[in-house]
Order: sequence, then structure tokens, then C-alpha cells
Amino acid sequence: MSETGNDENPTVTKARGPAYPYLDLGKALERVQQIADKGLSTRQAVPPSTIYGYWGMGLKSSSARQTMAALKYYGLVEYVGSGKDRRVRLTDAAMVLAHDKDRNSERRRATLRKAALAPEIFSEVYESEGGPYLPPEEALILNLTLDRGFDRDSAEKAVKNFLASIQLAQLDQPSQQHEDVLADN
Repeated sequence: MSETGNDENPTVTKARGPAYPYLDLGKALERVQQIADKGLSTRQAVPPSTIYGYWGMGLKSSSARQTMAALKYYGLVEYVGSGKDRRVRLTDAAMVLAHDKDRNSERRRATLRKAALAPEIFSEVYESEGGPYLPPEEALILNLTLDRGFDRDSAEKAVKNFLASIQLAQLDQPSQQHEDVLADN
């Protein structure tokens, strides 16, 4: 008999896997733009619920919390205070990416590259897997499942977000600038 006393429907509690951004960098930037379009700057800190409202999400929405966490992973928001007094504000990087629309701007490109590698798991995978010369997607998924404790579903989602972010930041193309970004992280 199983520990639950029910052999017909034994359950396995899913362990929480390693952390990774819920969104790719492109989607995170869309959310940052929604915040910036409301006039928020790096000097203004607002309750998370205010930002959830900008996104049309409720206070108890898991998507809202996961989206905010993704923006934090990429270094696009920061928290000020704690508990009931906790506030959120955009970072300098978020302001550059929201307002510098020149795709050829070196400031924008450098900020984009740094944001793409800001999540710890992304910078570790990029460096350990030979970025910008990354292996096929399946090899990256296998790395996360066998070497880093991800379940298959989470690994697939993390790799999808990783590859989309790397491509957006053009970190999949060889250049000296990529080595500079790695040295900064």
C-alpha cells in the first residue's frame, strides 16, 4: 500500500525546480513599456498592485507575480522596502530599453545584452555551453534536466525563454562585445 493509503491514485508531490524567468526578454520589454508609458521613472516607486493594474492583471494573479519576477531577473525592476511597504520601480536599464528606440544605439544594444544574461541560469548556460556557439535546443534541455535539476517541462520553457532572449540581444552572433558582457556579469 502506498504512503497515502490509496494504491489506485498515488500522488507525487512536484518539487519546486530551479528558478528561471517566466517570460523571455522580448515579452518582458513589452511589460516594461506598458509601465513606462504610464510615466513611471526610476525615481518613482509604486506598489506592485499598481503595476499589475497597468497590465490588466489582478492582485492575486500568479501571472502578475511571475511577470514581475521575470522583470526582476532581467534587471528591469527593483524592489524598495519590504512587507506592506514594498514598492517597485524601473531600473536605469529599463528606462534605456523603454525610451531609446534607435536599434543601432550602442547604449541600447549593450543594455539589451546585459539584460539577456542577467538571470543567473541564463548567464551560466551561455558561458558553460559555449555562447555564442550554442548547441541545439535539445542538448540545452538535456543539460538542464540532467545537470541542473529541472524537470522536462520546466527545462523546455526555460530553454525557450533563454534562446529567445539570446536571439533578441544578438548574443547568438560572435563578437568581442559578448565577451565584455560576460566579464561584467
